[in-house]
Amino acid sequence: MSVRQVVRKAGPAAVLISFILMAAAWVWLTGGSFNVRAFRQQSSAMTGAVFPGDFFVTDLSHRSVIRGAVVVISCRGVDNLWCVTRVIGLPGDTVAVRGHHALVNGKPLDEPYVLIVASPETDSVANRKPVVVPPDHIWVLGDNRSESYDSRFWGFAPLSAVRGRPIAVYWSWERGGGVRWSRIGHRIR
Repeated sequence: MSVRQVVRKAGPAAVLISFILMAAAWVWLTGGSFNVRAFRQQSSAMTGAVFPGDFFVTDLSHRSVIRGAVVVISCRGVDNLWCVTRVIGLPGDTVAVRGHHALVNGKPLDEPYVLIVASPETDSVANRKPVVVPPDHIWVLGDNRSESYDSRFWGFAPLSAVRGRPIAVYWSWERGGGVRWSRIGHRIR
């Protein structure tokens, strides 16, 4: 059998396999949703879940919020800017911040994702008095508490500001470096 005959017989199978692999990648990255949008993370506010230089897809149809969920919201006071952050307080919760760690309803929240670079004793936003989250609002904090512009600065975010939930990283580029291969396909949690 000649090479030409092998290629002729294998061609349709290769196209089918390629289609199946691309469909599987789409389902993996988007959860099967067609209501998605791609984003690039520029800040270090969510380092841990999303790194600066991560390109990720967000499911815009998934707007429900639960405590601890990473969400994309409309940033307060800035038109057409969406931010990635984490939901800490739900409507009716009493939220406080002590040493960059959240307390919800008087109890410390288990936050293994938190990154703290600055010293909580000298950081002006490390501690915040308790506040009660009003109806139809949430309280959000970034994972990198020393670098995050979040509810500690601008207060509550309306539930209507939630745009969706990030799903997975499809590309990651390190500043001044190269591709972060280990981040590609990473599920955002």
